[in-house]
Amino acid sequence: MSQNRRRFLGSAAIAAGLLGLAGCSTSGQPSGQSSGAPSSGAKTAITYDTVGNDSLIAAERKIVSAYEQANPDVTVNVQAGNFSDYDTKMTTAFRSG
Repeated sequence: MSQNRRRFLGSAAIAAGLLGLAGCSTSGQPSGQSSGAPSSGAKTAITYDTVGNDSLIAAERKIVSAYEQANPDVTVNVQAGNFSDYDTKMTTAFRSG
């Protein structure tokens, strides 16, 4: 499998995951039921690490923007990186917690 195809498939899987999270939004909750979200009104921040060419990263940022619009209580920090450094970066992040 070519490296470009792997990148595309990996990015597509991540994008599908983000869209899946959008499906878990709490809109439409019957009144009186808790959504499980913090009541302090604080926003949740998540970090999304990605690699790819400029057009792929631009497309991912559009998906993230749509997710943030659908979920105003969530902020997604997109961190675009180098493909050659990605494994080291992810390994370090997982080990540090």
